[in-house]
Amino acid sequence: MGYTADMVADGREAVDASRAGYYDLIFMDIRMPNMNGKEATHKIRQAAIRQPTIVALTANAFDADKPQDLSAGMYGFITKLISLERLVNAFKSVDNSAADLQRIAD
Repeated sequence: MGYTADMVADGREAVDASRAGYYDLIFMDIRMPNMNGKEATHKIRQAAIRQPTIVALTANAFDADKPQDLSAGMYGFITKLISLERLVNAFKSVDNSAADLQRIAD
């Protein structure tokens, strides 16, 4: 798709990477070691940096959990196994203004 990607092993590394450089889009796994995705998102949202779009990656497809992900500061969510269509939609969402963004849904 022509994008450059970085990968981290846990939530702490995600926070550190976001502070070290700017990312337009972060796919944040909810369940990670050392610091989970919700905690990492919260820390990124508190940082004085240009805020990226953060999309939750989760194996949990229960609708009851989705509001918690969104309230943690995530823009949307993609359930695993990830489809190409949902991935492409996440990239397209970054090209829109904040007022025009639509949540990525299953």
